[in-house]
Amino acid sequence: MPFVIQSGSKQYTVTPGQKFVVDRLKNDLGEVVELPLVYSYGTTKGATSVQAKVVLHQKGKKIRVVKYKNKNNYHKQSGYRHYETILEILGDKEAVVAPAKVKAEKIEKVAKDSVEVVEPVKAVKTAAKTVTKETVKKSPDNSDDLKKIEGIGAKIEEIIKAAGINTYSELAAASEETLKEILSGAGPRYSIHNPSSWPNQASLARDEKWDELAALQKELNGGKVE
Repeated sequence: MPFVIQSGSKQYTVTPGQKFVVDRLKNDLGEVVELPLVYSYGTTKGATSVQAKVVLHQKGKKIRVVKYKNKNNYHKQSGYRHYETILEILGDKEAVVAPAKVKAEKIEKVAKDSVEVVEPVKAVKTAAKTVTKETVKKSPDNSDDLKKIEGIGAKIEEIIKAAGINTYSELAAASEETLKEILSGAGPRYSIHNPSSWPNQASLARDEKWDELAALQKELNGGKVE
């Protein structure tokens, strides 16, 4: 069922499950935002907003600006890339919330009818959750120290790991384009970094070739070849 929604001063026609681009939002990745519902081509059950999930922050395509003055030998080019956010439509607020309410009612009814069955299940789930958390905390091999890579500091390491790259092997397998996209999504402060040498450094660290890594890093300046 199509919706007409508003983000900022612009309106968009979208459908549930559709991904579309809007001007940059301040919300974090994975966060669910509510957009005002302008019009719906169907029954909305009194809904006044549509819920969407933040999928990605990025820079748009470069807009080229050319300035030219005839007979003055003046010709200047410049470019601009607009900050954008990609959203995925989940549905109107009523449609998203309703299934959760039904599910909660069913669980409550089952719990009342069979207390002896439900309580042990909850106990097992709680115990499993506790064990999982403890295992993650105690496991020293979940991730590598990516700060050993020339050009990666504490903050960039945090950004890369939040994107799912936690080990030298994963960093070595990542493409330069993927790393640039991650840095651009974190903002202009980080998009200026050049990650071209990071996969090569990570492959040496993964294979524990520390002498070769040290020799390579002597030729680098902030992760870039001098």
